[in-house]
Amino acid sequence: MLQHGPALPPRPAVARSLPADGGVTLIELLVVMAILALGAMLALPAFRNAGGSEGLRPTVGKIAAELKLARSSAILHQRPVAFVLDAKSRSYRVPDFGAPVRLPASIGVVLAPDRNPGRIGGGDRLVFFPDGSSSGGQVLISQQGATLTLDVAWLTGAVTLQGSAP
Repeated sequence: MLQHGPALPPRPAVARSLPADGGVTLIELLVVMAILALGAMLALPAFRNAGGSEGLRPTVGKIAAELKLARSSAILHQRPVAFVLDAKSRSYRVPDFGAPVRLPASIGVVLAPDRNPGRIGGGDRLVFFPDGSSSGGQVLISQQGATLTLDVAWLTGAVTLQGSAP
């Protein structure tokens, strides 16, 4: 027969408690991070509008991208490609690359072509040539007193940003 030894006393329940300086729980950390994120979301628009140029930088970026597309296309296809600004319809485009892009009502754009004798272009267009050069000029983009200028070098066709929004 099986002999049983002395009965073991019942185990006392172990109380689980954190020490007084036990730290922070994951839930507490997530709550604090959510509050900080909410505060940042509420404060961000105030900083964005502080310069008065909330639509200026994105518009400049889009126009610069179109200018670079025209240059790349001229080199790739070995033919002149124009960037066309239509002041009447307030739009710009690179022919053969989609529909014209309308400018926001608050944005003003002026095309100032270089006056290089013997270069094609002028008026409402900048022309990029198969060797990478261009007719040259500047695209001035303005909004609420802030103006940024995209300079297009005639020799290299390089597009650079001049100036900065306040």
